[in-house]
This record gives sequence, C-alpha cells and structure tokens, in this order.
Amino acid sequence: MGKSEETVEAQKRFFGKLADSFTYLRNERRAKKEHRSNAKALAAEKDQLQKDEETYKDNLHILANHDAIVTDQRMKIQKAQGKREQLQSELAVLEAAAMAAAATLQRTKSERDKEIEPHQERYDDISEKISDIEDDIRSLESDKRNLESERHGASDSQLRSLDACIDAIDERIKDKEERVGDLKDQLHDIDDYMREIEDKHAGGIATATAAATAASAKVADTAKRISDETKKIKNARARIERCGYVVSHPEETPELKQKIDRDSATIVEHECELAALEEQLSTLGAGSKLAKRFLLVCAGALLVAIVAICLVLSGALMPSTTSSATHPSRSSQQAASQASSKPSANSSERTDQKTSDSEDTANPAASHEADADSAPVDVDTSSGGADASSSDEYVLPASDSEYYTRDQLEGLSDWELYVARNEVFARYGRQFKNEDLADYFSSQPWYNGEYSPEDFDDWFSPNEYEKANTDLIMEIEHERNSPYLN
Repeated sequence: MGKSEETVEAQKRFFGKLADSFTYLRNERRAKKEHRSNAKALAAEKDQLQKDEETYKDNLHILANHDAIVTDQRMKIQKAQGKREQLQSELAVLEAAAMAAAATLQRTKSERDKEIEPHQERYDDISEKISDIEDDIRSLESDKRNLESERHGASDSQLRSLDACIDAIDERIKDKEERVGDLKDQLHDIDDYMREIEDKHAGGIATATAAATAASAKVADTAKRISDETKKIKNARARIERCGYVVSHPEETPELKQKIDRDSATIVEHECELAALEEQLSTLGAGSKLAKRFLLVCAGALLVAIVAICLVLSGALMPSTTSSATHPSRSSQQAASQASSKPSANSSERTDQKTSDSEDTANPAASHEADADSAPVDVDTSSGGADASSSDEYVLPASDSEYYTRDQLEGLSDWELYVARNEVFARYGRQFKNEDLADYFSSQPWYNGEYSPEDFDDWFSPNEYEKANTDLIMEIEHERNSPYLN
C-alpha cells in the first residue's frame, strides 16, 4: 500500500470516528428525550389506574351495601341541617352583639373627642397667635438690622436718634418674646389637660375595642362552621346520587374491572419498555463519554493549529515591519510603493493559492482536515462584522464555541441578526413556526428540523457561548428597534 493510500485510509478512519461521535451524542439525546416522555406517560397511567381501582372498590361496596349507605348519608344530612340551623340562630345573636360592641366603641370615642374638641380649638388659636407674634419679631429684627447699618458714617445727632429707635425696637422685641413664652406655657397646660382626657377614656376605648374584636371573631368562626355543615350536606347528597347511579348502571362495574386488567397489562409492557430504554441509555452513555473525549481532543488540536498559524503569520510580518522602521526618511517613496505593490500582493496570493492547491492535491487528507478545522471560525474581524457567507451557510458559524464581540455583530443587518439568534436553536434541529425562519433554514444543507418547539424546549439548554451571544444579539436588536423582535 502506498503512502497516499495510507493517508486516505487514515482520513477515512478519522472522519468515520468523528461522524460516529456525533451520532452517539445525537442518539443519546434522543433516547433521553424518549425516556423522559415515556416515564411521564407511565406515571400518568399509574395514577389513572389507581383512581380506577378505587372507583371499582367503591362500586362493589355500593352494590353490596346500597341501602345502608343511603340511610347513613340521609342521617348525616339531617344531622348537618339541624346543626346548621342552630348555628344560624347563634350567628344572628352574635352579629347583633358585634353591632352593639361596635356602637359602644364608636360612642366612647365620640365622648372623648367631644370633651377634647374645645381644648383643641383653644390650642389651635394660641398656636396661631404665637405664629403671628413670631412673624412680628422677625420683622422688628429686620428693621433693627437696617437701622444698625445706617449708623456707619452717621453724625452724632443721627447716631443718638438711631440708638433711640434701636432701643425702642429691642424693648418691643423683648415684650413680644415674653408674650410668646406665656402663650407657650398655656399650650403646655392645654396639652397636658388633653392628655389627661385621653388617659381617662383610654380604658373604656380599650375595653370596647376588645369586645368588638372578640364579637367579630365569633361571628367569623360561626360563619365558617355553617359553611362546613353546608359542605357536609352537599357531599352526602352527592354520595346518595352516586349510589343511585351505580345501582342503576350495574354493567359499568365489570367493564371497569376489564379496563383495569387491560391497563395493568399495558403498564407492565410500558415498564419493560422503559427498563429496556434505560439499559440502552446506559450503553449510549458509555459511548457518549468516549465521543466527548474524542471531540475534546479534536478541539484541542484545532486550537493548537490556530495558534501555530497565528505564530507563522506574525513571524512573516516582522521583516516588513523592521524594514519600514529602519528607513523613516523614505516615507514618501513608501506611500508610492504601497499603491504599486497591491497587484504584486494579489499575484503572490494567487501564487500561494496555486501552491496550496497543488499541496492539497498531493495530500487530500491534509486538505480535508484543514477545511474541517477552519470551518467553525469564519469571522471577518477586519471589518468588524461576522461573515454570513461561510462554506456551511451559517451567519455565525462558531456561536456555540466562542464569544462574538459587539463590533463583530453590529456589522450585520437586522435580518442577519434575526437569523443568527435563531441559528443557535436551528443547529440542534428545532422547528420554527415563523414562515420566514422555516423557509430560510429549510434551504440550508446543514439544517435538520426534527423537534417541535414544545419538545425542543423540554430538553434544550444553551451553553455559555450560545447564551452570551444570543443575549448580545437581543441587546443590539433592542437598541436598533429591530422589526424582527415582534
């Protein structure tokens, strides 16, 4: 076997193992979804079977003891009705007592307020007088300051006149301040007297409040007991009606028994299916662990390759940078040479492309591996936007494995952001109700819509990259007021 054939075989083994890894993960995801659905359905079947068994036992009891059950329920109705009538009578008495207690409380408060009212009016009048006098004092102090300002530069006769006026103002201010002090003393006396009145009535108000509260509580408790007796009557009547229905339809009891037997057999079958599915999940779990390890190794190899390429490119750019730094005096010649060097750069790119094509032809395994490694990272960082025309037709090919920046996303149109946001879910096979999304993704070769939106939401959970990217896209769409948010 030649070297090229060995390379082809190695390539086939690698891509075969890669495909098997994705198949393991997809099958495990489907099996887990099916297991959850089956377990939920089985639990519902068991609940229904338990209800049917209870109904069947009750039907047998009714058929065997119909007369005794009806008699017992009628006695319960009669007893509950008597108790309810008694409670209703008690409720009327309690409501009257509650109304009387509330009236007593209101009367006690009114007596207190009536006794306090004249003192409160006098208190308000004195407070108003104090406010007026304090306004006069502030006005006099303002006049005094004006007169004191006039003393500067005044003659002796003027100073004597000003001092006399100032002394008169001081005397008036002193009189008014003494008046304010007397009025405030009166306020303190009135306030103490009103507090004594409130203390005198506080005991009666507290007693009346307690009586009204207790009466209201008794009314509420009695009303609840009446409601309980009414429910007993209702339940007893419903029991009598059920007894009549079961006796008048005796054929339904054996039919219910047959249904229970069928459901029991069905549940046993479903339990066996669930056990088999659990065994399959166990097997798939072991394979998926190996698949995840393999994919992790591939991701590591891809990262190493990217780092190596970046190092090579940075090393290739260093000579030209050094050359430009050593000849600063030739800036004008460099500007002219840059314009003329563009065609040669393009020709060198074509030459490099031809060389790489010839290398790919000689080594097809290497070319396929390079394509597979470079496909997820298809972002145009030079223009600040994401490349929407990658080989896989993704708007954001690496939205599930790397963080996109705002500069990269703001270069996209509203439609491209709309598609990129839903592309995260389409990658995992979600179906879409919106016709524009459904038509778009159906035209993509990588899309396989196999999960309804409801089923998809039951198991899907985005990883940290997908969540961060979709949140940033939504933020940009809100800032633009994108029409696709509706």
